[in-house]
Amino acid sequence: MKKRIGIIDIGSNTVRVVVYEIDKGIFFRLIEDESIVVRLAEYEEKDRIPSYKVSLLIEVLNFFIGLCKMNGVAKQDILAVATAAIRDATNKMEVLENIKKYTELEVKVLSEFEEANCNLWAIKCSLNYQDGLLVDIGGGSTEFVYFKDKNLKYWGSIKLGAVNCSKMIPQISRSSLSLREAEAEVMSIFEKYKWMEELNNVNLVGIGGSIRNLGRIIQHKKDYPITTLHNFTISYQDFIEVYNMLQSVEVEKRKSIPGLSEKRADIILGAFVILKALIDRIKAQQLYVSSYGLREGILFESLFKDANSTAFSSEMLLEYSINNYLNFFSFSKKHAKNVCRYATMLFDQLLSIFPNYFAKEDRIILKAAALLHDIGTYLSFYQHAQHSAYVILNLPLFGLSHQDIILTAEIISFHENSKSKAPFLARYIKVLSPDRVKKIKPLAFILKLAEILDKRENGLVTSIRCSQECEKVVLRIYSKSNLEVEISLAERLKPQFEKIFGKQLIIKNNM
Repeated sequence: MKKRIGIIDIGSNTVRVVVYEIDKGIFFRLIEDESIVVRLAEYEEKDRIPSYKVSLLIEVLNFFIGLCKMNGVAKQDILAVATAAIRDATNKMEVLENIKKYTELEVKVLSEFEEANCNLWAIKCSLNYQDGLLVDIGGGSTEFVYFKDKNLKYWGSIKLGAVNCSKMIPQISRSSLSLREAEAEVMSIFEKYKWMEELNNVNLVGIGGSIRNLGRIIQHKKDYPITTLHNFTISYQDFIEVYNMLQSVEVEKRKSIPGLSEKRADIILGAFVILKALIDRIKAQQLYVSSYGLREGILFESLFKDANSTAFSSEMLLEYSINNYLNFFSFSKKHAKNVCRYATMLFDQLLSIFPNYFAKEDRIILKAAALLHDIGTYLSFYQHAQHSAYVILNLPLFGLSHQDIILTAEIISFHENSKSKAPFLARYIKVLSPDRVKKIKPLAFILKLAEILDKRENGLVTSIRCSQECEKVVLRIYSKSNLEVEISLAERLKPQFEKIFGKQLIIKNNM
């Protein structure tokens, strides 16, 4: 049974709506994602949200309600939440009453803890970091969570975000002194959290529009080959280079910086002051970007609130992510699972013979490639391996690094283009390490052979055994019935095997 839900996030800088389709109570896909800058955190006197801002907010909310309706979301299935700007406003109740009157929405104002916990749900369900510090730099506040074994251990919140921190540093592009003073003030706030002293160089995961903009700026600067931000790694040096560059650029000129949203040009340094102070406080060497935050956290908590801790391991996250795509994309799931089973059988056997070619961790990558190798047939059968590789490069695979995702795409691309030296490699070679580049051909060979063995999609293979006899590798395929045609097709791969592994391949069918 499919159902569509809408989540409206009333932030301090931006108001955003997302629409998800939920299937079987556990799988999801994004249908709509829209945002409009309102800047509720730009209070007037006495921390009040101005009436004209409230009117703009109501107009935006009614527009988002219309988007939800257009996408098949019933009014009762729209959840609206608000964070710091409304939470801290002295006219909070008046604002909420006006929203209710003119939109019929019951807005839930999240506490600081609820906001931090929702962000943690987004991370624990989509990234493979067991321990770390999560920071969400919003418009009017910053929440941070220290998690251990993916469980919340400490948390905190400060009433400084990109919008109000920017007000601390007027004419910032002309005054490095005011910038240093702002950093020192923010650092003094973080120093009150004594538990941060034990977080020396812990994994730092960043959430929020300002951090996503930082990631995009660096991706443009480095000519990074994929545009996916989720789990993108930012080094301390890269952050400092962008931070220093922005200080010397006037606001209007910042708007032309590739990767930086024009609507954040005037507040981006305020966010980076907070980030710089936090990085220095915990001595972090790098920052991991999360594209998922509050809205996804709300979704994940509703889907997985009853799951046990093992559900959030790296392999289980990837398995869920793949099953999610298998559920929504139209291609043969039976064939994908057969190929995956054969590929892992082959891998386990060849690993003992060629330990220098593989590592145990490669098995997870091969499984992902096997299960998703035909996802591109959803677009077209012709060149579907290339379509599959493209889809994978543009879909987040939970629990995998960018290098893992690129390697998965390369394996799929190469298994149908073995005569090409580098079908996709040219664009992504600078991201893949040399060690991973060497794995493409051996793993692609395994995938190709596994696919051939299930050419009729009948799952007849029961087991596979490999043995080394002198300079030959004997591959014994055990099956429920004769696989004469499949074996004859597999025989064509012998020259490729010898070229990759340096040994002759003998294939035998045992029933």
